[in-house]
Amino acid sequence: MANLPRTLKYISWFEGETITIDFNRAVDFDPKAYPKLAQIGRWIASDDLSKYYLVYKTGTTYPDKTINKVLGDLNLNGYELIHSAATYA
Repeated sequence: MANLPRTLKYISWFEGETITIDFNRAVDFDPKAYPKLAQIGRWIASDDLSKYYLVYKTGTTYPDKTINKVLGDLNLNGYELIHSAATYA
């Protein structure tokens, strides 16, 4: 829990997967502003806006293609998608 962004105020438990989009630099990007991304799951931005965390329930559509398409259209290149499955708050 110590690694969660300070901006996170409310949490709830569920099992799913987290995808981290690591830009390795601060970017002006709000995934909630794009309907295709907002529908996938919950988004959390890191405090320095260099990483964005997508938490979604497994069993839904695999979101990598959607994420890559939207970020490519926005010309936000040079990022890494990191997958991790666990129980999250």
